[in-house]
Amino acid sequence: MHRVRFHHSRGSVRFQLFRLVLLVSVLALAISTAGSAVIEWHKQRDHVMDSMLTMAQSTGIAISAALAFHDRSAATEALQVLSAQKNIMAAAVYTPEGDRLASFGDSARLPGDVRQLSEHLPSFSLLTLSTTLLQPVVLDGSTIGYLFIHASLMEYRQAYVLQAFFSSAASLLGLLLAIGLGSRFIDRIVNPVKQLADTAREVREKRNFMLRAAPPAPDEPRHEITELIESFNEMLSEIEQRNQELAAYQGNLENKVQERTTALFAANRELQLAKEVAEAATLAKSRFLAAAGHDLRQPIQAINLFKDALDGTTLSEEQQRISAYLALSAQNLSDILDSLLEVSRHDTGAITLKPERIDLNDLFRDIDQQFSTLASAKTLRFKLYFPPVGMTLFTDRKLLQSLLNNIISNAIKYTEQGGILIGVRRRGDQALLQVWDTGIGIAPEQIGNIFDEYFQVSNPERDKAKGLGLGLAICKRLAKLLETEVVCRSRPGKGSVFEFRLPLQKDAGSN
Repeated sequence: MHRVRFHHSRGSVRFQLFRLVLLVSVLALAISTAGSAVIEWHKQRDHVMDSMLTMAQSTGIAISAALAFHDRSAATEALQVLSAQKNIMAAAVYTPEGDRLASFGDSARLPGDVRQLSEHLPSFSLLTLSTTLLQPVVLDGSTIGYLFIHASLMEYRQAYVLQAFFSSAASLLGLLLAIGLGSRFIDRIVNPVKQLADTAREVREKRNFMLRAAPPAPDEPRHEITELIESFNEMLSEIEQRNQELAAYQGNLENKVQERTTALFAANRELQLAKEVAEAATLAKSRFLAAAGHDLRQPIQAINLFKDALDGTTLSEEQQRISAYLALSAQNLSDILDSLLEVSRHDTGAITLKPERIDLNDLFRDIDQQFSTLASAKTLRFKLYFPPVGMTLFTDRKLLQSLLNNIISNAIKYTEQGGILIGVRRRGDQALLQVWDTGIGIAPEQIGNIFDEYFQVSNPERDKAKGLGLGLAICKRLAKLLETEVVCRSRPGKGSVFEFRLPLQKDAGSN
C-alpha cells in the first residue's frame, strides 16, 4: 500500500516529476506546433497573393489590346488562359465606366458593375472558402479597364490542414516519446529515493537501526542521490553504535544507581538510628530535668533564705553591695533554670492542648497589667490595639499567655527607645496576633536562626545576665502546641514584628 501511494499519489515525488516533464514537453511542443502553424499560414497566404497577382498581371497584359478597342470576343478569348488554373472560379473584364466587357466561368460569382467596388488584393482566411481580386488594367500609364478574379481557396486550405495534421502528429509523437523517455529517467531518479523512503519508514516503525538502504550499483555514476543513500546508511550505523553504547552505559548506570541506592539506604539507616539515639538521649535529659526540677530549685530557695537572713543583720556598705550581687545572681540562676525546665516540659510532651473560650478584652487587660510597668521603667510607649467589638479566641489560655509573655518580654528586652504595640486583626475565621517593636532589629541572614536554642542576636559574648537565648525557642514549641507558627519580619535598626494566627470561636461576633 505504501509503495502504490508513493508512486502514484498526487503528493509523491514521482507524480510531481512526471507532471513537470509532461508540462515542459507539452509547452515546448505546443510552442513549436503553434510556431509552425503560424509560419505555414504566412507561407500559404503569401503564395495565394503572389499567385493571383502574377495571374492578374499576365491576364491584364493579354486583354489590354482587346480592352483598348472594346473587342468583346477578343477579350473573351484572352480570358480563356485562366482555364488552366483550376482554382479560378470566375473572371471578368470591365470598362473604365464599370460595364462588363467579357467574362469567364460562373457569371453568378461576378459583380455586374464594379463602380461600387474598390481596388483590392486577395485576402486569405482559414474560415473563408474563396477570395477575390480587383486590379486596374494599365496601358501607357492610363487605366483602360479593370480585371476581376474570383478564386477558390479549397486547395490551399486542404494543403494547410494537411500540413497542420502532419505537424500535430509529429508533435504528438514527440510528446509520447518525451513522456516515455521522461518516465524512464524519472524511475531511475525516483526508485532509489523510494527505496530510501521505504527503509526510513521501516526503521521508524520497527525501531530497528540495523536496517540499511540498498546501495547503488558499482557501475552507476555518483550523484546527489548516491551520496544521500550513503549518508543515510552511515547515519544509521552511527545511531546503532550510539544505541549500543547507550545500552551499555544504562546497564552500568543501573548498577551504579543500585550500588549508590544501597549505600544511601545504609547511610540513611545509620542516620535514622543516630537520630533515634539522639532523640532518646534528649528526651531522657528533658525528663530528667523535668523530674529533678523541684530538687534543683531547693538550693536556690536556700540561697534566697540565707540572703534574706543576711540582710536582716547589720551589714557594711561593701557587704550590702555583695548581698545585692548575690541576689541578682540567684535571680539569674532561677530564670535560667525556669527556662531549661520549660524547654524540657515541652520536649517531653508533658503539655497537652486544652482549648477554651478566651475574651480578648480579658487577655489584653492581663497583658497591660503585666508589662506596662516594665515598659514605663524603660520609658517605652506600650500600646494595645484590638477591635472595639469583642473577639473571642478558642485556644489554650495558659499556652497562649506564655507565648505572648515570651514574645513581649523579648521585645522589651531589645528595645531601648520608641515603644511596643500589641495588636489583633480578624482574618476570616482566624485572628492575627502581632507584637511590634522599635528595637535593634534582626539582619535577614539571622531570621532563620532566632528560634534556635541558645541563639541571641546581640549577645556574642554569651553574657548570662542577658539570658540563655531560650525565649524564642520556647515560643516555637508553644506555637507548635497551639497548632500555629510564629513568623518574624524585621529591619535592622528599625524594629521587628512577630505574628501568629489562632482560631476564633465559631459563634464569636464580628468586628
